[in-house]
Amino acid sequence: MTLRQLAEMSAIVALHGESVIRCGTPVSDRCLGTYFRHARDRHRSWRSILATISETGQDDIDEVTARLKSLLAEVLATEMLTRVWSAVLSASDMHCQVVHSDPIARHVLVGVLETRSQLLSQLLNGSCRPIGTLVQADLLRRKCDRWTDLLIGELSLRDDVSRFAVNPARAREFCEQSCGSPYSERQVTWTLLSAGLCQAVPDTPVDPRTAAAHAGVAEAIRSTLPDSPLNRYGAFQLPAVWRLQSPLRPADDIMPRAVSARLKSTLPSSEANDTGGTPRDLLAELLRRLQLSDDVDDRDGLV
Repeated sequence: MTLRQLAEMSAIVALHGESVIRCGTPVSDRCLGTYFRHARDRHRSWRSILATISETGQDDIDEVTARLKSLLAEVLATEMLTRVWSAVLSASDMHCQVVHSDPIARHVLVGVLETRSQLLSQLLNGSCRPIGTLVQADLLRRKCDRWTDLLIGELSLRDDVSRFAVNPARAREFCEQSCGSPYSERQVTWTLLSAGLCQAVPDTPVDPRTAAAHAGVAEAIRSTLPDSPLNRYGAFQLPAVWRLQSPLRPADDIMPRAVSARLKSTLPSSEANDTGGTPRDLLAELLRRLQLSDDVDDRDGLV
């Protein structure tokens, strides 16, 4: 599993979590137990990795910093999924008028936040850390925090779960912006934003020592979604626009014509003609205009 897949799954949960929230029954004990067990194993693995890094000492500051940065990236991507899934579980309890999933969701989230805090403290308090590495780590942190609030804002359209956001006020602002848009426009906008999320998070694998736990958590979430966008092998069945970077199939083959036409209609006619009109070119131009590319240093953290 990669960090980008964790982010993609966060978007899937934000879009399809409503089916869990409003299904009328609490999340099954089996799914909750699987989720908690693998989340606990992941937390223990993180603690072990942190202990190993600490034992390395300060002799090779570059190596220690690189390992801390790599683990922080994994924890930040995990936090995004954990916050969104915790919001779904808590909202499900509210609709069923029970206290069932929420305590487990909060317990898992606290563990992730504790690890995040430890990593940030070690990065910032270490002597002679390479400033470039610290800047990159902080940029990824701001990206993940802002994208998390955007996803929580999407879930808050019907149920106020903004308390699970990094910045609840920002999540409510995203929610208000989405509420004011027509449904058809929201669909297109959300598709583009989802593609931007894929660009914002690196496609690097998680640590081998936590890979099995991440897979277990993903399976627990997958099995909870009634109409799961993940197949039974745990592979992602993403909307076509999210697979534009795949070398296996041309973008023009997987992009629905209706979406392509809608994308083209959002650009001025002169610019739409300049792009060549292919879905890949149209999306690239829109992402450029929306400043959702990783090449843009957005101080607000979306990219």
